[in-house]
Amino acid sequence: MEYININSVKREFTTPENIRRELLAKFDKITPGDHVITTDNLELLRGADLIEAARKKGDLLLPLRRASYIQEKGNFPKRVILEVTSICNSDCSMCPRKALVRKHQHMDTDLCKKIISGLSETGISGLWLMNLGEPLLHPDFFDIVDFCRSLGNLGPLWASTNGKIFNAEMQEKMLRRPVDFFNLSVNAMSKESYKKISPNLDFYETQNNFRNFIRRKRELSRSKPIVRAQMIEIPYVLNEFDAFRKEFGPLVDILAFNKLEKFSQDIEENNIDGKLPANTGIERCNRLERQDFIIFSDGSVTCCDTDFNGRLVIGNLREKSMREIVNGDKYQRIMGQYRQGRLHENAPCSRCRDYML
Repeated sequence: MEYININSVKREFTTPENIRRELLAKFDKITPGDHVITTDNLELLRGADLIEAARKKGDLLLPLRRASYIQEKGNFPKRVILEVTSICNSDCSMCPRKALVRKHQHMDTDLCKKIISGLSETGISGLWLMNLGEPLLHPDFFDIVDFCRSLGNLGPLWASTNGKIFNAEMQEKMLRRPVDFFNLSVNAMSKESYKKISPNLDFYETQNNFRNFIRRKRELSRSKPIVRAQMIEIPYVLNEFDAFRKEFGPLVDILAFNKLEKFSQDIEENNIDGKLPANTGIERCNRLERQDFIIFSDGSVTCCDTDFNGRLVIGNLREKSMREIVNGDKYQRIMGQYRQGRLHENAPCSRCRDYML
C-alpha cells in the first residue's frame, strides 16, 4: 500500500495526453474512490478534490495508485529487475539472502551495459537496478545509471538502499546523477525493532543518512529522485506504522507499507502461521502475468522474483539475447505448464505463497 505526499503531486504534464487518457481509463474503474491516481512521474490523473479536502483538514498523505504505462512488446520483458550486485552489507531477518546459495558477486560492468543495451533496443517499461544486494556497493553503480540515461527506452529507473553506506558523498552523487525512484528501507522506527530486523546495521546512522538526504534534496530543490520510504508488514513492527507515517510522511514523496513476502520455499521465518503450503494448482500467477523478468548478477535469467536461487533459470545473457531466451524452450515450457494448470510441478512453485502479490 502506497501513500502520496500531496505536496509531491504534479499538475504540469510531461506524459502525452493520449497516454494519460489511456492510463486513467484503465485504472479509474478498478481504483477505490479515496485513492489519488497519478502517472509514474506523479502527474495527477484523478483526485484533485481529494487533495483539496486533505489540505483543508491539514492532512498530507492520501492513498495512491500509480498508473504505470506498460508497453506491449510481444514476447519480451515488460519490466526487468537487474541485480547489479548480489553482495550486501546487511543480514535482514526477512530477506531470502540467508538461504542464498548463488555466488555473492558484483555484475561485470561490461556485461551489465551489454544487457542494458539489449533491453533498450526493444524497449521496456521499467528497470530496477537492484535485487538481493545493496546496489550502491557496486563500484560502477553511477556509471551504470549514466549509461541507462544515455540510451533511454528503459522506463523509470529504480534503486534502493538500506542506508548503511549512504553517507554525504553518496547522497551528493545520487542527487547529481539520480535514478527516477529511490527506495529507502526504513524497516523500523525504534532501535529495538530495527536490531531484530537488521542486527548488523546501526539504527541512528541509517535514520540520519535518510533524513540528511531528504533535507539536502529540498535544499537543492531537486525533483528527482522521487523518494519512497518503506516499512514491511512484519508483526512486531506493525505498532510502529503510525510513527513511520507521522515522521516520514511529511518528508518523502511516497510512503509505502509493503506486504511481507513469505518466500515459503526456503525462508521458514517468514511463514508466520507455521504452515507449509503444498500447491496442487495455481490458477493465476501475477509474476508470470506481469512479464517481469529477473537477471541475476551472473547474467542468468529467471521469470519469478521469488526464485532467488535460480531453480527456474531460463537462460544466460552471456550466451543468448533476451529475445532468444524468452522464445526458448525453458521459458515456453514454464508458460505451457501455467496455461495447463500444472505450474505446481516446479519445485519453487509447489510451496509458493506469494504468487498473487
